[in-house]
Amino acid sequence: MAAVSPKKIILFEEDWDYFPNAIPHWETTNKSWRDLAIMYRREFGVRNAAFFLALTTPALRNVDPHDPNLTQEQMMLVAYECYVNPWYFFREVVRIPPKAGDNSVPFEANRGNISQLWGFFTGTDWFQVQIRQTGKSMTMLAIFCYLLYIRSRSVEMIQLTKDGEARAKTVRDVRDLRDRIPAYLWTLSINDSTNKEEVTYKRFKNILSVKIPRSDKKQATNIGRGLT
Repeated sequence: MAAVSPKKIILFEEDWDYFPNAIPHWETTNKSWRDLAIMYRREFGVRNAAFFLALTTPALRNVDPHDPNLTQEQMMLVAYECYVNPWYFFREVVRIPPKAGDNSVPFEANRGNISQLWGFFTGTDWFQVQIRQTGKSMTMLAIFCYLLYIRSRSVEMIQLTKDGEARAKTVRDVRDLRDRIPAYLWTLSINDSTNKEEVTYKRFKNILSVKIPRSDKKQATNIGRGLT
């Protein structure tokens, strides 16, 4: 397969040029992603409407990354695609805990979370107002999962939460999402954290520290001290 710049992601129309084999993944079984791309094109006239359907490895067009019978080569292709193409990870690999029952569900695309992901990966300063229970928090948890276990190397992230209970839930939820992606995509070390304040992935030297507010101004200022 052709080497690509790890800094490039298909976000703008011209970004397709960096991935000469890339295609829109219209065959995806995640119907919400296909429907949203069609809506962007037909109702809003967006020319680059299928950017989040990008698939840089066409051989994966009809491959289920959760299939327990994948070949070693297919696993390697999935791992590569996840690394270079976060859209594939969110569209095909992430599984969300269901509101009821035991079966995980795919990550559903909507105008809110796709814009949230686009803003994040373009490095845009943004804020978002979105009604409750429509995926804001789950999108951020999925981003943490992607950065920790797939994309980043030697990175420390900080998430601020309102209290200790929310901190423990954030840590628990990130680990839960991790456990729902195929096991061949991650390998834990005995040195990886099991506490309720952080999530680590020693293999790639990544850490997510979850912080809570401080009533003292100096302590609050020091929460992110030493980080850029």
